[in-house]
Order: sequence, then C-alpha cells, then structure tokens
Amino acid sequence: MQQLLGKPYTNFLKRWRFRQRAEQSYRYSRVHIRKIAMMGVVTHPLFYFYWDRVSNPVFDSLTLRLIALTLCIPCMFPLFFEKRNAINVLVIIWYIAMTFNLPFFFTYGLLQYANAPTYALDPSFPWSIQYAISLMLLLLLAVDGLVIFAIFLVGSTLACILFALTSDTIRYEQLNVNVIQFLPSYIFILVTGTIFNRNREIIEQEKLSTMANIGSNIAHELRTPLLGIRATAQGLQRYLPTLLKAYHLALDNKLGIQAIRVSHLKSLTEGLKRIETETTHSNTIIDMLLVNSTEQPLQDGAIEQLSAHQSVQEAIERFPFDGKLQRELVNVKYEQDFSIAATPLLIIHVLFNLIKNALYYIEKSGKGQIYISFKQGTHVNQIIFEDTGMGIATKHISQVFERFFTTSDLGKGSGIGLSFCKMVMHEIQGEIRCESQLGVFTRFHLDFPKVKDD
Repeated sequence: MQQLLGKPYTNFLKRWRFRQRAEQSYRYSRVHIRKIAMMGVVTHPLFYFYWDRVSNPVFDSLTLRLIALTLCIPCMFPLFFEKRNAINVLVIIWYIAMTFNLPFFFTYGLLQYANAPTYALDPSFPWSIQYAISLMLLLLLAVDGLVIFAIFLVGSTLACILFALTSDTIRYEQLNVNVIQFLPSYIFILVTGTIFNRNREIIEQEKLSTMANIGSNIAHELRTPLLGIRATAQGLQRYLPTLLKAYHLALDNKLGIQAIRVSHLKSLTEGLKRIETETTHSNTIIDMLLVNSTEQPLQDGAIEQLSAHQSVQEAIERFPFDGKLQRELVNVKYEQDFSIAATPLLIIHVLFNLIKNALYYIEKSGKGQIYISFKQGTHVNQIIFEDTGMGIATKHISQVFERFFTTSDLGKGSGIGLSFCKMVMHEIQGEIRCESQLGVFTRFHLDFPKVKDD
C-alpha cells in the first residue's frame, strides 16, 4: 500500500494515523466483503431494471451502475488476493468501490433527481430515503469515524463536481428544498453512527489496556525479587572459586572436613549460572509482554540507524532459548547487509516475536528449522524470516496480523505479537507480509524503506 499511495506521507496522514485507521476499519468489515460485493453485483442491474421498466424514473445511469458493478467484482474474491499476498491491493479496491457505490453514486443520483424539471412530482423523495440508507451502510462497513468522513467527503465532492459538469441547468431552489434542507439530518446520521461505532474500538483498547495493566503489575511484583535472585547468584559466583580453593586446600591437608562429590561441585557451579540465565530469561519475557501491549511503541527521537545483520544477531543472542538444541534450529545467512532506520529495542522485539512463534509451532509439529536471510531491493530492503514447521491455513493468513487473533492452544498465545510487529513496521514506513503453506512452511517478509546511506 505504501508504494501504491506514494511517498512521503503527508503530515496529516502521519498525525492522524490514517493508514492504520483505514486498515483497522477494513479488518472489521473483511468478513462481510464478499457478501456485500455480491449484493452490489446483483442489485445494480436489478434496480436499474426496476427503475427503467416499472417506476419510469426521471434519471438513472446505466454507465455509473456498470462501473459500480465492475468495482464490486474483485471484492467477491478475497481469497484470490490473499493467496497472492496482495491484500493491500484488495484494501485499495475495496475503499474505491465503497466510495463510488455509496456516497458518490447516491449523491449524484439524489442531485439529478432533485434537479429534475418535474419538480411537482417530488422525484427526489425515493432517492432521499436511498441516500440515508447508503449512509447507514457506510457506517456499518467503515467503522472508524475519520475514515467514514473521508469517504463521505471524497465521494460527495466528486459527485457534486460531476453533477455541475453534466447539468445544463441547475435549479437551486429545488436543490435547496430536496437536498440542502435535509443535509443536517444526513450529518446527524453520520455523527451518531460514528459515536456508536466507537464502542468497538473502545472495547479493543480496553482489552489492550487491561493486558498492559496486568503486565505492569506482573513486572512490578516480579522484577525486584528476580533481580535480587540474580544479584545473589552473581555474588556467589564471584566468591565461589575462593571457597572451592579453600575447600580443596582443607581436603588436601586433611583438616577433617566432609568430602563433597565431584558431580555435586559441578552442579553447584552450573546451578548458579542457570539461576542467572533463568532470571534473565524471565525478565526478557516480561519485557516482551510489556512492549507488545504498547499502543504506540514509537516515540519521537527514538529512531537510530541500525545494521540489519547486527539487529538479527543481537536478537538471537538475547533471545531466551530453551537450551542449545533450540538455538541450533536458527540458521542465518549473513549476506547483503543494509541499514534500518528504527528503534533498536522495537526491531529486536519484532524478531523476538517471530522467533517465539516459530519455535512454538516447530515444537508442536515435531519438525522444522528457522532460516533468516537478507535481500536488498530497488525500493525496499528485506529481512526474510522462514520456518519449516506447521505452516498456516490459507483462511488464516489474512488474519494473523489482527490483534487478539491466535491459533495457539489456550494459554499459549495472546494474539498481540504479530499485530505488534505490523504496528512497528508501519511506524517506520515499512511493511510485514506473510505467506505460508500448511504443513510445509511459513515465511515473513519484513520490508524496510531504503536508507539514504545505502
């Protein structure tokens, strides 16, 4: 979508996070896209036939209905776009179709009817009802208030321009009676509908806020004892060699001390290292929970220029693997290094989430490896993250980045990891894409915008 919409984004789009709002709105309406598109394909010719043969209308446009129908056809096949990793293209088509079919088409039709010379018959009344219905459909399909008003303004403005260009005579008195005086009612429908739609977003934000609060409480209660345990283990490790040296001297000089088995001495040394490792592991898990549940992770002034190789290497070194065998599942092909303009901590946590998910599904399937590679491109650079574990069913590929969506077993996943990854990538003007084949592989493409130094 980034390439299709053009770069750089305007300050308005950045400030109001319009892209994220549009994608979130699409996510809510995604389950209905196919049905709504089918309705559009069926009802446009049906209504044209009805108005033309039964009602004898003052105005109808076969050309506009055919264009509207044509825009609906691609939206009938979302799986076609999902299988080809072209969801962004479908999103753009969907918004164009929605803008044309609802505010544009019905505004233009209402204006033409209201401007008809047969004013005494009040021909605009049926279109006034249809126009109100179109606004309610818009509220159902585009949930976010900013997105709704953007679609409404764009579609209505274009319809007014077309009406002005194609009308020989504009009867302002009729337009005032049949359109302008109802405008406050139409605005009222949009405003009140947007307020009620806001409830969905509030519920999701409350879920995230609750998770963040729980995570903060866990961090507060656990960090202090964990740090205390680690400090104690580090202190024991510091003085243990001296104690062991004294023990061996006492044993050699037969001072009557009780002998300790060699295996117990070894486990004593390794146990302290394990305590330190486990406390570090626990703190990393707490950090992941807190960072993932952050609504706006990127703060002003936090961006640095990073090496892709070093970012991946640091993520692997810091990730709390469960033993050496698990670490050996990760294979990195260090070629084609490039620069990334991002916050180091956030990029590392994006990689943490991908590694954690891959290891979970590799363990669940009983097979697989992780492969990480780098690719420089003309417009974007990529980190390609692939695992050969369970794979993802085709019907779920378009959902994996949705917040709170998870296919993990109960209690094994929160459904916020990949949505966090997508949020971070979008904040740095990048993209994350997924392709998978069930039982074969899952591959994530992390697309980073080119940095000038490259």
